[in-house]
Amino acid sequence: MKVAMIETIGGSPKVVEIDAVKSEEGMVLLDVCAVALNPVDIAIASGKFFAGHPPLPFIPALEAVAKVGGSRLVYAQGAGYGISRNGFLAQQVRAPEASLIDIPIESDPAIAVALGTAGLAGWLSVRWRANVGINDVVVVLGATGAVGKVALQAAKFAGAKRIIAVGRSENRLMSSDVIASSKVVIDDELAKNVLEAAGEPPTVVIDMTWGSPLSSVLSVLAAGARVVQVGASASIEATILSAPVRGKQLSILGYSNFGVPRDVLVNTYKEIVSLANAGKLSVPISKFPLTDLATAWSAAVNGEAKVVIEVDKN
Repeated sequence: MKVAMIETIGGSPKVVEIDAVKSEEGMVLLDVCAVALNPVDIAIASGKFFAGHPPLPFIPALEAVAKVGGSRLVYAQGAGYGISRNGFLAQQVRAPEASLIDIPIESDPAIAVALGTAGLAGWLSVRWRANVGINDVVVVLGATGAVGKVALQAAKFAGAKRIIAVGRSENRLMSSDVIASSKVVIDDELAKNVLEAAGEPPTVVIDMTWGSPLSSVLSVLAAGARVVQVGASASIEATILSAPVRGKQLSILGYSNFGVPRDVLVNTYKEIVSLANAGKLSVPISKFPLTDLATAWSAAVNGEAKVVIEVDKN
């Protein structure tokens, strides 16, 4: 069968042929339909992930949507796949039942897998970690990526009073969803522009950037505002002044899918897939066949789009 294989840390995966997976007691055979490539997959393959990587050579990707016996469609993630053991970027994988979430058979596998890591981070950071409500003014820093776009939609579903989308690219902001009340480009006057767009001090920031974008907006937040830190696309370090955090009694809350209780993660994933199936939630993706792995990997490395590899189309 065909798999993607990382042979050296820092190198790109190659499509290779290996023997079919062997039967294992207690393991479910997955016929993989679609695999999402995430920033964490790139970090693991480049040796930059804090938890290391599987023994070389290894198959990357920590999530997939797959068929089981032709009658089940499942989302597979967890149990160390793609992190400490071979991942899901293969035509077939065996995985424990406990790592699977059943989804409606009519779901689009490419959309469903894109709603895994990215969808859960965007949705739960807003609905679960920040607990956004009808009185909140929400700023999404890094709103043009897949996580940010889901976060914008989550804030709308939560009934937020006003939603501000912030990103580095004016073109990507202008061409993105119309969910946001206002769109602001990251520049030297970010704090001023955010406050003007919000019309009042924001009460919630969903931050995919860290670094200077977050530091700059702290001064214009409302007293008691919540900042949910999801990603570090701008920098892994941020210089944060004491005065706004202390004086406004801000809460800075970390978020990671790995820290979400299993029942919350399962129930939320089923919810957002159902919303997508009903046309009420969207996530932009770029689809590639496994045979075009090099192009797909390059697109994921460059952050050009949410990359999904349709394994069953090969």
